[in-house]
Amino acid sequence: MSVQILFDWHRFSKLTFRSENMTFQDGDYVLQVTTEDDQNNTAVWNAEFTVDTVAPEFDIISSPAKVANTQGANRHFVFSCLAERCRFVVVVLNHRVPTPVVTKWIDGGERHQFDIARLGLGSGKSYTLEVYAEDEARNAGQKKSYNWTVDRTTPEFVPSQPSSPLACEDDLLTVIEPNVTRIGLARNYSISFSDTVEQCQVSRLWTVTDAAGNSAAKTQTLPIGITDGQLEFLPFVTVTCDSSQSGGGFNVTSSASVKTACFVGFALFNITYTEDHAPGSYPCPGSWLRRYVASSSCGDGFELRGNQTIRTVDVCPASACGRSFDPPRGFCLSGQCGCNKPWYGDNCDVKILEPKLGTESETVVLEEGRGFAYAP
Repeated sequence: MSVQILFDWHRFSKLTFRSENMTFQDGDYVLQVTTEDDQNNTAVWNAEFTVDTVAPEFDIISSPAKVANTQGANRHFVFSCLAERCRFVVVVLNHRVPTPVVTKWIDGGERHQFDIARLGLGSGKSYTLEVYAEDEARNAGQKKSYNWTVDRTTPEFVPSQPSSPLACEDDLLTVIEPNVTRIGLARNYSISFSDTVEQCQVSRLWTVTDAAGNSAAKTQTLPIGITDGQLEFLPFVTVTCDSSQSGGGFNVTSSASVKTACFVGFALFNITYTEDHAPGSYPCPGSWLRRYVASSSCGDGFELRGNQTIRTVDVCPASACGRSFDPPRGFCLSGQCGCNKPWYGDNCDVKILEPKLGTESETVVLEEGRGFAYAP
């Protein structure tokens, strides 16, 4: 398209070009202006522009719950333009001052987060958010709306007290949910808890959260009653001793523990034992029973019992079993000698003699039917 305009430069210093009477399809264009003075001198100026008459499309990616407390995750709308750069015009109706809010420009595919907490919305009221997108050509997209109610009512509840101490079963303590006495407009709610075990009681932290995101927490102290468990120890223990020393010269330490369904119970049990021998007077060699008793320290009278067999074996002196010879004639195992061939005996000091074969001194020829006697 070419348009020629003539004017007297002595009379005009400014020219305005308008395109109302021209029809442009959507697309990119270049406006070229050529000026010429009375001496036939020319100048050319180009201006690029785009014609866009298509309204932008956008989505509400996420929004607060239908009943929300305008805190945390319940305080944001998220908008996104699908294909082009745009900004959003947002207004909240039923608000005391429903003033439109114009957001910043974002590129197509990007997301804008609109925070409603800053608007100071009142609790217990319903609101309508209206939003539309506007592109750089000032085309306005179709308006969208969303209705929700603000609720900031804190839940109230009373923890339930069990009639007896809690028992450990299948790695979980007995659970009795609290009684919820007050809930806001969001009628649905969830109850959760976490436990901290301290000696013979549980500190249970209850949390009640409604569908609007309002929550309340209380800590409840509950006693523990031990009803089962397992006393763990090695059923048979063997230790070495030295019969040449007074009192046996050895010690047998206790190694028992208790395992319950909920936790390892060192802090919840007192473990004691009795024996037929006083410490320091154990037989060497010999064996005896150690009788364990694990008593609950929670005052509920629960006990676990078990017997352990302890056996002692005498150590061998350094020179025993022929170990001072090179090579050694034997070895010591659990206080007894084992001998290497050809040695045997209690101290591996007897040698088994190798067999010897005799040689013939002369050749003997025998005749059939005659008697025979031979002396080497």
